[in-house]
Order: sequence, then C-alpha cells, then structure tokens
Amino acid sequence: MASASDYSPYYWTPYWDERANAVLRYAESWQGRTFNIDFIFGRQREGQRTQDYNEWSVFYDEATDWSNAWGLGASFSQQFWQSWELTLDIRTMFLRSYADHSFYLSLDHTF
Repeated sequence: MASASDYSPYYWTPYWDERANAVLRYAESWQGRTFNIDFIFGRQREGQRTQDYNEWSVFYDEATDWSNAWGLGASFSQQFWQSWELTLDIRTMFLRSYADHSFYLSLDHTF
C-alpha cells in the first residue's frame, strides 16, 4: 500500500496532519434500518514537509501546536429486498483554520 507519509521520488505532499479523536455515538436500529449520530472531539496538529528527504524531518519539521478539533457525523442505512443495502454517511470536522467535509453514498448487494 502506498502512503503520502512515506518518501517517494514520484510525489511530494506539502503538509502532514495528525489527529487524536474520541467519538460519542447515539445509535438506533429498527427493522432493517440503522441510524447513527456522532459527536467527535479531539486534538489536531499539522506541519510542513521539507522538499528534501532527510528521514525524521519529513514528519517532525516545524509542527504547529496541538489545537482543539470537533466535528459531527451522521449515517443512515436501509436494507431492502433482503440482499440490498443503501448507506448515506455525512461528516464534518472543524479544525484549526479550516473544515473537513465528507459525503459517502453506497448501494451494496449481498450474494
């Protein structure tokens, strides 16, 4: 598996992001449906990567201080016709100077 955290002469990422989170989840299930609401609290820091490769400074060069981060998430899943499942997941995280958003929609068939 390739990761932007590992050195490669073929790509370079300008920063790295580190997070530690705790999730408080409310979950409800009933007759083929599930619903979750997540309250996410944690800490986050980020740093710049040097353009040159020199082992440890790739990860630890000039990192920002840890700051608070929080977010919300919700997911809904509906099973139908005994072998199909539709899932919708929406999340947002509010970080130091920006917000991260994600949207996930899937349709799964089980054989």
